[in-house]
Amino acid sequence: MTRALSFIAAIVVFTTGPVYGRTLYETRFDAPDAVAQWQVVAGTWQHDPAAGTYTCSGTNELLSIYKGPLSNGTAVDKLANCVVTAELSRNTSAGGVCGRYKDISNYYYLRHHAGDGQLQLWRIATAGKVMIASARFATANQPDRFILSLDMVGTTLIGKMLDLEQNELAGVKIEDTAFTSGGVGLRNWSGTQVYHAFAVLQIEKARFPAPADGAAGINSPLLQWMPGATAVLHNVYLGTRADLTEADLIGSRLPLTMHWYAPGLQPGVTYYWRVDEIEADMVTIHQGDVWSFVSQALTAYQPSPADGAGSVSPAVTLTWLPGRGALKHRLYSSDSADAVRQGTAAADKGELTETTFAPEGLLGATTYYWRVDEVLLDGTVQTGPVWSFTTFLPVDDFESYTDDEGHRIYETWTDGWTNGTGSTVGNVQAPFAERTIVHGGKQSMPMDYDNTKAPFYSEAELTFAPTQDWTISGVDTLTVFLRGQANNGAGALYMALRDSTGKNAVAVHPDPAAVNANVWTEWKIPLSSFTGVSLARVKKLCLGVGNCQAPAAGGAGRIYLDDIRLSK
Repeated sequence: MTRALSFIAAIVVFTTGPVYGRTLYETRFDAPDAVAQWQVVAGTWQHDPAAGTYTCSGTNELLSIYKGPLSNGTAVDKLANCVVTAELSRNTSAGGVCGRYKDISNYYYLRHHAGDGQLQLWRIATAGKVMIASARFATANQPDRFILSLDMVGTTLIGKMLDLEQNELAGVKIEDTAFTSGGVGLRNWSGTQVYHAFAVLQIEKARFPAPADGAAGINSPLLQWMPGATAVLHNVYLGTRADLTEADLIGSRLPLTMHWYAPGLQPGVTYYWRVDEIEADMVTIHQGDVWSFVSQALTAYQPSPADGAGSVSPAVTLTWLPGRGALKHRLYSSDSADAVRQGTAAADKGELTETTFAPEGLLGATTYYWRVDEVLLDGTVQTGPVWSFTTFLPVDDFESYTDDEGHRIYETWTDGWTNGTGSTVGNVQAPFAERTIVHGGKQSMPMDYDNTKAPFYSEAELTFAPTQDWTISGVDTLTVFLRGQANNGAGALYMALRDSTGKNAVAVHPDPAAVNANVWTEWKIPLSSFTGVSLARVKKLCLGVGNCQAPAAGGAGRIYLDDIRLSK
């Protein structure tokens, strides 16, 4: 039972925001009678309860349909609004799930098609087979096992492909009226396909809000949503706080899935709203998720970077949302708050027609201020608020390296070929910098480490000529973004500094398994950690795996490093 529940937990997160549903049927195919209620329509299907698999093989459209029962008593062939999900192994054909099954010639079919690198949604009909939607996979490295989900709500069809960590790899959404109800099952085009789990869910909460959750620039007070599968009436709440109460009820027991908020929206306000679904017994209520949107302001709003943001790139592009009725935008920017507030000539960057601006010559570790005044059609000016952000001081973002001799990444970052440790910086063949696994920009630094042999630690060194002053502008933190691999051998990650007099200090990552994190993580190191080193004369920066102070045999693997910077 535990395995089945964990499967359901993994597969219900396939639309925007959390999704909660009633489980109508689920199986891991690990019980002797797991397929007793299944009907093989076409092809050869084998059930292996010991392995927890249901496998089809052959050619010419292999199909098996679940015949029931469902936990809510609904006949399977009468299913209308539901989600069909399956966990399956990748093959070279096109395994998938089907829904609203009428007969072998009429149903919907969502499939993973490895050959075309696509997630495809088909309408199988007597009149012919038609692919009605498709999407490319987000990654060429398709997982060996994944989840497919086909969500059917009214005439809306939503197909998703997820990895087992719930990351979406591909998705499709389309309106289609061919089939309004029907059964569910599994289908493979040809070849051999292994299924590990199957479930049917019924979503009882309201979903797909309009305005969309988190939307900005909203003027219309019309609220719409997709109803829960069992809802007959709807309670709508709207307020300016996320903790909505009965005082925020603006529509009670509404029969329609829309509501016009008669008082209208105030400009520049963040609104929160929720729809509770009421079942036919008038007692059962499914409380909805809280959504939000921002109404369009009169002045410029929603700045990026956000007001007060820190650790912003000096190469930042400023963006904002336009105030209501704005025709043009006059922008002021300076490292002086007073200059921006007063709109001095030195801070005036002119009138813009676009809502973006890329300032030039920004310094690192500096606080900048900016303001956007909205110019209306009649010449009226709506003065905007003063915003601020603080830049970081780049140490190395790895963007400047090329494959040309003299500009290669391993010619700047010294590795084991020179310093005798177990490190190798860069790929063996061009491109030498990593261009796929990156945190920011277009490149990162790959470093292989091998601590299985002497000297039992691996280190890459960056030498500064001239030395760098890391006391300027009040910087107090050194940051590096790093990523490992799950199968990396054990080894502690460390950062070392050396000053011009040869004094060294080492900071060790607090997570001993940092090299095994296969997602980008941020490591912030207080400069105060480097005791004894003159931060005014930093000569060398070292990144390593192992213990450079007390070497001992360890593991081997590869890590990636990106966006090394100083900030305050």
